[in-house]
Amino acid sequence: MSSQTQTAGGPTAPSAAPAGFDAEAAPLCERVDDLYQPAARLLAGRLLAPFLEGHHATPTELLHSPTLQKHVEGDRHWQGALQRAADIQAKQLGVKPSERIGTLTALATKAQKRTRARILEKKPPEARPGAFSDQVAALRQAAGDVAEAAFLADSALTQYLQGGRDWGEKAERILVLCEAESLSAEAKARVDQVLGEVLRAGGAIHDVCERVDPINMVLEDLLVMAGVLAPETPLLEPDPPGGRAPPERTRIDQVLRLRAVLADEGMEQARAGLMAALHRELARRDRLLPSVAGDAYGGGQLLAELQLISRLAQALKPGGHAFLGGHATADAIEKRVARIVSTGALQDMLAGKTVLEKVETLFDMQKMVFGAYARKIVEEYLRSFLEDRDFAGRLLDSSKTRLRKLRSVADVQRRVKESLFAAEERMNWATMLDQVQLTFIRTNHVFAPFEKDKPPPQKVLETLDLCAEGAFTEGECVKRARAHLTRYAQRPTVIREFLSGASDSAEGAKRLALLGEKMRAAGVPFVDVTRMRVMVVEDEEASASYIRMVLGDMGVSQITSAEDGHQALDLFAEQDDAFDLVISDWMMPRMSGIDLLKQVRSTHSKLPFLMVTALATQPAVEEAMAHDVTAYIAKPFPPEQLEEKVMVLMNRGHRVHEGRKG
Repeated sequence: MSSQTQTAGGPTAPSAAPAGFDAEAAPLCERVDDLYQPAARLLAGRLLAPFLEGHHATPTELLHSPTLQKHVEGDRHWQGALQRAADIQAKQLGVKPSERIGTLTALATKAQKRTRARILEKKPPEARPGAFSDQVAALRQAAGDVAEAAFLADSALTQYLQGGRDWGEKAERILVLCEAESLSAEAKARVDQVLGEVLRAGGAIHDVCERVDPINMVLEDLLVMAGVLAPETPLLEPDPPGGRAPPERTRIDQVLRLRAVLADEGMEQARAGLMAALHRELARRDRLLPSVAGDAYGGGQLLAELQLISRLAQALKPGGHAFLGGHATADAIEKRVARIVSTGALQDMLAGKTVLEKVETLFDMQKMVFGAYARKIVEEYLRSFLEDRDFAGRLLDSSKTRLRKLRSVADVQRRVKESLFAAEERMNWATMLDQVQLTFIRTNHVFAPFEKDKPPPQKVLETLDLCAEGAFTEGECVKRARAHLTRYAQRPTVIREFLSGASDSAEGAKRLALLGEKMRAAGVPFVDVTRMRVMVVEDEEASASYIRMVLGDMGVSQITSAEDGHQALDLFAEQDDAFDLVISDWMMPRMSGIDLLKQVRSTHSKLPFLMVTALATQPAVEEAMAHDVTAYIAKPFPPEQLEEKVMVLMNRGHRVHEGRKG
């Protein structure tokens, strides 16, 4: 029951350890050869970590160095490591640990004897940069089997690495070996194993990066080596005030060289070792941002800390897919977040804030926190505000002015709709907030000016600004605001008020375009009246002049006049599809308005047609409606009535002029 792979015609060769290997699932060691398997080396590295780290030695070096083997026998950690290994394997075998420890001790003794015998017999050379691939090939030829060839290659590497006094120097030696030549697959496999062991070792990454603290710099170096962060990017640095970009990072040469080596597809164990180092750093209790004196829970910087962790998590999900390092990375980030997110920390962070500021901060946090445990704490705290029966009053009390109160409710509703809560909760809270704002609008008479036929232009424009910026909640409130604006926002008095600050026609055109942008942002139909093309059909010049005057006051400049229906049809024949609206009198000589309507409808079924009549009787109205008149207006009429009719018609889906050039 070993992890060896049987080779054709001979003994077994070491197999690759699975990525993300769990040491608790280490293979059973029944023969000496089993001790050399990658999984067994990984277990030895964990159980003998104090000894190995104290000597800056890897499990591979321990297995191939008589000197280290002699030292470990006298080390106080040796018996403890054997006992833990026996406990693990005894459970798998169903035997007593006391029985298993005897077997493991005997195997360790045999391994020591084999090491001395093979080295004395074969005398493997020290690995040489630029020649290691050839050395591995020669050792394979001289060896009796594949396992012995691998042992001799590892012995050559061990001699080479023992010249390094710490992890940084050993990593440097491995880099030189990789850079000196294009390693063969056999040579690369041996180097990959040892580099992975170096990177896994406690404290090794700090030697390699030449950093001990701060943790954010060490994590950045790890991301650079993993190839998911550009070397110059200061990922885990708070954004400086004033919107300035933080200064670029400078990485040491060894970090950049390791990045290049680890990009090789054949360096699988080395990348696994890098991930182990990443998980170790993530498990540290150090904050990415230092704590502030007097901040008991670290709440004063909690949001900034979570922002940095969120950036880290995003960087570790290249392409937005799985985490680099798998579930272990996700678990490590989740535990880091869980350590800093607590009810006490939230209370500390939100102390002194208004209810509006508190819920906005919590909504931000909901999207930043990683892991179910931390998110549950944030969501329960946020839910306690939203479901408080005094929430509406406390929310409105967060702002001083009427307009700010209005905006605050819409802001919270927007955050609710964009939140990560379940759809039913989002809908219920959004409806509740719409009712809160509707009640506020009623009690504060926000729409009172629109109850008059002529609301003050300033109030109309103020409502337009509020609607365009999203100050009304989705639902009944924004529906009512849009209804008022559709009716009044393009009245000439309102447009004149909006254009009053224009110094010339060019400035007026710009301001009119701005008005259109605001109305579109508010979700209100907008007709650029300056581009409307209107035909006025009227046999009485005084009436025709009056209609042209009203249209001119609205900003309509393209007006074509006809004295009766026949002349109007001639104009249609000359300029087909040249009009956006027809305003026609009913009673005219030669051809009446109703006959003109019939002719127009035969070729222009959707063209807005406004009938002007002095006979607004029920039979007359029914006759006009039977021939699909768009609207009618009874003489005499004030300018405002015609203005409203025209705007209603042009906003009823017949906006052929909108987007037309020239």
